[in-house]
Amino acid sequence: EMKEAERLAKEWRKAKPLAKVQAKTASQKGEKYLREFAEEMWRQCGMRVAVLTACKDGSGQTMTTQ
Repeated sequence: EMKEAERLAKEWRKAKPLAKVQAKTASQKGEKYLREFAEEMWRQCGMRVAVLTACKDGSGQTMTTQ
């Protein structure tokens, strides 16, 4: 049973979500995660964070932040 679980875990680690799913997740949650990270760095370290991002949308075109 443990060997099967290890095999399955290895398989899942290698698999990626579809490009459309990755693009949707990035557009829905990316800004929130980056904002939370920047706020925590400021709160804990007094450090300012600047972030430039780029990702591919569902059709494979590169999108950047504005």
